[in-house]
Amino acid sequence: SDSDKKSFRFLTPTERLPKGLPTWFARNDADANGQVTMFEYSTSFNETTAAEFAKYDLDGDGIITPQECLVAEANRSKTQTSSTSS
Repeated sequence: SDSDKKSFRFLTPTERLPKGLPTWFARNDADANGQVTMFEYSTSFNETTAAEFAKYDLDGDGIITPQECLVAEANRSKTQTSSTSS
C-alpha cells in the first residue's frame, strides 16, 4: 500500500557540514556546495586576504573544505593560546 512507502531525502552539502565551523564558512559558501572557493572567500584579494585564504586552504587547491577549515581553526587556537600564555 501507499502508506508503507517511505520518502527519502538526501541531505544537502550545507546540511552535512560538520559542527564547529566558523559562521563565515556557510555564509561565504555562495553555491551551497559545502566548500569555499577563493572567489567565494573574498571579492577582492590583496596580500592579507590571500594569506588568510592560504591558512585555510591547507592543500593549496584553491578550495577550503570543511575539514581544512576545522584543522586551520584548531591550529589557530593552539597558536593563539601558546602565544598568549608565554
